[in-house]
Amino acid sequence: MPAEVEHTTERAHAPDDENTDFERELVRGAGYNALSLLGGLLNGLWVPVATLLFGAASMGGYWVVLPFAEVLVSLIAQGFCDATLVYGSRTFAASKHEDRDALYRLAGFALFAVGALGLAAGIGVQLAAPALTRALNLDAHFVLPLILAGWSVLPLGLAEVLIALSKTNMRMQESALVVGGVRPVSLMVLTPIAWWLAPSTAGILGAWLGSQIILFVFALRAVARWFDLRALLRRALRPRPSAQMLKFALPQSLNMTLNRYNTRLDMVMLAAFGTPEVALGAYGFAAWLVGELRAIRRAFSGALGPIAARHHARGETRILEEVLNRTSRWTTALVALPVIGLAAAWPEVLVVGGVGAARTGLDPYPAFVALLLVVPFINCAWGLAGNLLIFTGHSGWNLFNTALVAILNTGLNWLLIPRYGLVGAAGATVFAVGAISVLQLIELHQLERMRLRARAVWVPYVALLCTLAAVAGLAEGASTPALRVCLALGAAAAYVATLKVLGMTELKDLRALMRRRREA
Repeated sequence: MPAEVEHTTERAHAPDDENTDFERELVRGAGYNALSLLGGLLNGLWVPVATLLFGAASMGGYWVVLPFAEVLVSLIAQGFCDATLVYGSRTFAASKHEDRDALYRLAGFALFAVGALGLAAGIGVQLAAPALTRALNLDAHFVLPLILAGWSVLPLGLAEVLIALSKTNMRMQESALVVGGVRPVSLMVLTPIAWWLAPSTAGILGAWLGSQIILFVFALRAVARWFDLRALLRRALRPRPSAQMLKFALPQSLNMTLNRYNTRLDMVMLAAFGTPEVALGAYGFAAWLVGELRAIRRAFSGALGPIAARHHARGETRILEEVLNRTSRWTTALVALPVIGLAAAWPEVLVVGGVGAARTGLDPYPAFVALLLVVPFINCAWGLAGNLLIFTGHSGWNLFNTALVAILNTGLNWLLIPRYGLVGAAGATVFAVGAISVLQLIELHQLERMRLRARAVWVPYVALLCTLAAVAGLAEGASTPALRVCLALGAAAAYVATLKVLGMTELKDLRALMRRRREA
């Protein structure tokens, strides 16, 4: 409500009206971001296709090399991406439509910094790859894949900054199309070509590099629809450093790098301790698949970012806390469904992924899978607290969290992998994700007086526990693939029914918000 309105009745309704507007914006943005989840289906199809073409051993090499590219992109680009989103959203909201010079200065500096650092990363990896493979006790055939991964950092980092810029005007459709459509489709198209040219880990990384170049081109086109590319390019070629952006971006980049390090360390250390590449292929597939479930949270956090930055600047903490609880309830309820299905029918999932027991020699239901399934649940149930820490300007605390956990996680991997192998690696990952999430919840309450309230989020927890208890009791009798698939479908139906018995508040809230949006 406008500040000059003094009527008591209008003031009484102002918070609810603002809260409703906030939620409408969140649902609209999340809806567009959810379109990118459809691209995850194509990406999910790509993994078994690539495994069948290249073999589990070559895919095991891919899962070992990929973390190097992801860590470098986080180090170089992630902080500038988040800074562009947070400060760019504030700048866009405060400026006139035709006067965006301040926004171009921020984004131009981000593009310049990421471009220069990405080029340096490609050259550095090119020179250091042979020594790095020797230091990590990897075979010599990892050198070329590492070089290709290093050169993918430049186009991917620039594309991520452009995607962040495209979200600052609250139009999420372009970024959803680029991330959910261009990225998986290009990878799917390039993979058979790469297999024909080089059926090895290097071929897979070649397809990966090509897809990042295509992603950058389409991200540039998405930005061109709403922004002046010439003005943006001028600012990128003649950058003016922003102390505000650097103060935010540097700790956030380190934070996201350590966060990525914590979640990907297991693959690198498994390879360093001599785990066979076929087993790495199975573990990498499992870790990738459960990691894709984090997209459920990202669909909401991507929409929450620009909105939270604006409302926090106006001191609307109560609204942010309410939306944190409501959105966390949604993400928890949504992620529980695929977790239940995967828990019931995991042997068949491995077979479809090309890394079943017959091809890898592992148990049909490896013990590390049960541990890895905990990771996306924690991420979706509690992870929005970490996003709000970032969007409210506390990136330094996230850096402290991930640095502390990185030290503990490295020690745990070092101790557990030689003794317990894949199970030890999965256990260390669960610890890292859980510890960071708990620290973020505590800090959000201490710094912003916002917390995740049990009375607001208990429904999906109870429904999940009840359903998993039933699955555990029936799993032994599901001895054939058909029975396990039926168990998975029945468990999913039982979970939804339990939600309904407990009030089905998630779906009621979503239907109400969508109805408000149509009526607005």
